[in-house]
Amino acid sequence: FTFPSLSRKRKHLSILSPVNVIYFGSGKSFRRHFSQKQKIGGINENATGRSQQTRRNLTHIEPEDRIFIHDWLKKHNRIPTSRERTLLQRKVSINRDQLNGLIYRTWDDFSKGTITDEVKEALQKWLEENDHRKPTAAEKEILQNELKISKRQLESQLYYAQHEKGVITEDKKLILREWLTRHNCRKPSKEERDELRSVTGWSPSQLAQQVEYSLADLRPTDVSKNLTFIVRKWMLEHGYRSPTTKERDELEKQTGLSRRHLNKYIHYHRKKHQYYVTQQKNELQLKE
Repeated sequence: FTFPSLSRKRKHLSILSPVNVIYFGSGKSFRRHFSQKQKIGGINENATGRSQQTRRNLTHIEPEDRIFIHDWLKKHNRIPTSRERTLLQRKVSINRDQLNGLIYRTWDDFSKGTITDEVKEALQKWLEENDHRKPTAAEKEILQNELKISKRQLESQLYYAQHEKGVITEDKKLILREWLTRHNCRKPSKEERDELRSVTGWSPSQLAQQVEYSLADLRPTDVSKNLTFIVRKWMLEHGYRSPTTKERDELEKQTGLSRRHLNKYIHYHRKKHQYYVTQQKNELQLKE
């Protein structure tokens, strides 16, 4: 016995029990149930009837698949197109994401060269001529062809060249401390950091670290006390009010502090003054 609405799907009735056939009396319910059966099995049937494994099911890449992709790239000497990748995917037991990753990793190994001192010197020369900026995509391709290295090798060498660490000596530390003392223990700007890097030969991370260490040693001295005294004196003379933009600019010139540090000092002294004022008011109220 079959329902009229299920007559066109008799070939699929073998997967259902009689109870399911009776329960799913309508065609829509049958189609919904049948699609759920397909999803549970991890198979998604497209319009052409070709079954593909879902992308979530990552499989182990077999050595045979690696050799097959390697031979294909070696034979054609190029990256496969989208249609060719679809054909390749049918011949290997991996999904599309795994196939793309395997293709690009294998292709990068083909173009891998040898990192020599000449390559490093050429990259350093290019960076000096171009103000140590990052090369564009077109410039990267030119550098790859000239130096005969892969894209991954080029990017790693550019990073090392831009962040090459120097030698930290006591003489260089003294140069940095003298600079900080002359500029009232403030942090250097971007241009000033570039100048200090050229003098010391340190990397950006080394310079930032040494600046923090030097400031921690210098701030407890009379230099930082003089700076706070200037701000505190100004606040006392002006009734602990908030300074205007022009007044803050003048205080920056007098103290050599950045706007951020100056605002912190002002906020601290105003809060401290308000605390003492409220405390005095409370004491007077208690006496009364």
